[in-house]
Amino acid sequence: MHLTLTDHLTCPRCGPSAGLILFMESQEDRRVVEGALGCPLCRTQYRISGRVADLRVPGEAGAGPGAREDDGSNALNSDLALRLAALSEVGDARGFLMVDGPMALGVADALASHLPEVEPVVAIASGQAAAARSAGVSALLESGTLPVADRTMRASAWVGGVPEAARLRELVRVTRPTGRVVIQTAGGSGSLETAASTLGELGAEVRARDATGLVAVVF
Repeated sequence: MHLTLTDHLTCPRCGPSAGLILFMESQEDRRVVEGALGCPLCRTQYRISGRVADLRVPGEAGAGPGAREDDGSNALNSDLALRLAALSEVGDARGFLMVDGPMALGVADALASHLPEVEPVVAIASGQAAAARSAGVSALLESGTLPVADRTMRASAWVGGVPEAARLRELVRVTRPTGRVVIQTAGGSGSLETAASTLGELGAEVRARDATGLVAVVF
């Protein structure tokens, strides 16, 4: 968990406007290894263990992204990461890039080498925690709503199929104005037509689209 990301994380119980306070126990290379995030409103504490922040609402540990597919081969992850680096257009800017979806963890880990100034942030399933600890990303366990403040990500991406409307709404919410939301189906299922329509309703303009995905700009 990157140290500066903790300034932008929010309480999943109280909502996106409720920031968290970091209680750090150990760090390494500006990453929190062990610690906790506390909500000053509801007094709930969320553990950071082995670099992974558990931001699930207590009692809803089974919620969130659920079972994820295999992240794919290293070659596929590298190819998708290169595409995301180009399509997100974050360039040399510093900041955070949300990577979500069934193939998110493997792609985000590969993405870190293409965008050294950008920290990939990944929502993971509980079974991926061990792999996330050794990846060069900030990994979050969550309960279905991204525990991130509004408009903090330079861009957001979904890899593997097409996200449902509720998840698209979350990706748009956390993306800065003029930032991009990128969908790469990577052979997964789902309707890009439906996704494009939903993005339009959410105030994002689809700028490019082909058989493998689309790119929209948030306004």
